[in-house]
Amino acid sequence: MKKRIKVWSTRTADDKFREYMRALYKMCAKCKLPGQLQVSHFWTRNASCVRYSVPNCDMLHYACHYGNLQGWEYQKQGKYREYMIQKLGPENYNALEKTYYQSKMTRREAILKLMEMLKNIERENALKFLNG
Repeated sequence: MKKRIKVWSTRTADDKFREYMRALYKMCAKCKLPGQLQVSHFWTRNASCVRYSVPNCDMLHYACHYGNLQGWEYQKQGKYREYMIQKLGPENYNALEKTYYQSKMTRREAILKLMEMLKNIERENALKFLNG
């Protein structure tokens, strides 16, 4: 009999992803300063296929994310887009855009994919620790 996997809620998955992103990135992608950072999704997090996609996300301070119309949330067809193309390269940016527009992933599928990714990272870290 196959063991049933308990799938995280969206809230739990978001918390785990945020924790992972904060461990990965210690400073704001826009102003390059450390501090309280938020996960910014270039392509909206309403699309499950890119909600937990590291290439789609950056860590930003609130002011750099939403602040006073200079925040990147309001610059998605301007400075934020230019940054994403530079960060990913044109080919990878186009692939991410295609995923956003063409993928029909459910939230459950996205969460299962995140759970597997974090489990693999945990396993790799344990092996690195054991092998010194």
